[in-house]
Amino acid sequence: TQDTDGVTTMYALEEASLLGPWSLEEAQELAVAAGSASADVQIQVACHFATTVSPAILRVLLQRQLPERVSLYLARSSRSTLDSTVKELALRTLYELSSSSDEKIRELAILWLPLEGLDYVDVFDQIRKLAIADSSDRIRYNAAVALTHTDEREFAIEQLLQLQHSQDPVVLMWLAAALGTLPSYQALARTIWLRLTAMREQFDCQVEVLTALAQSYFDEDTKALIVQALRTTPKLASELRGLELSRTILLRGNEDQDLKLVLLE
Repeated sequence: TQDTDGVTTMYALEEASLLGPWSLEEAQELAVAAGSASADVQIQVACHFATTVSPAILRVLLQRQLPERVSLYLARSSRSTLDSTVKELALRTLYELSSSSDEKIRELAILWLPLEGLDYVDVFDQIRKLAIADSSDRIRYNAAVALTHTDEREFAIEQLLQLQHSQDPVVLMWLAAALGTLPSYQALARTIWLRLTAMREQFDCQVEVLTALAQSYFDEDTKALIVQALRTTPKLASELRGLELSRTILLRGNEDQDLKLVLLE
């Protein structure tokens, strides 16, 4: 599996499954061996087993010490099963992986762990801790967003507001989009979008940023900023014309003579 890519692995697994159902020994051996393969291979192995092996084998695999990425995707792909025991184990696996030393594993575990309906005190305590003090702002964001769907909504919003000082432009974009849906925080969301326009050298998503400003916060100040960005970065205008995402700015250009002129330059 070391030199195999994800697509090749997918086809190989499908062909192997035609020979008969996977035994526990076969599934476990391959899941462990995938640990030395690429991330794509690990994902394909996990997703394949989640949908092809019996619930009895899934129960065992979810309790085994497998490579973290294999366990992560195995849990994600089996968390919605009708088998209550498998579902319980999948959710428990995601919870345990939220403490991983691997930042990406933690981030995805939090993202895929549904808190609605869970009554584990330790789960909520863990998500709260991550929302408050994880070393990654992206994980803090995902943890706080997860809590917005629970009785902890006010606490979650407080934690989201703390992230307005983040230096991670991706987190700031997520945060601005989220706060923009809350009437009480739309002014702050606008401020964050404006801040992102000054981070263009480290953040190549200016089309999305300008589109958000044009869509929700269009006034003379934001118009001037959009015009300046288009004039100082000529390729932006061509990108705008080619992206469905930016239709708002193009429509604004039809309505506003100044913006129309710069789009035609």
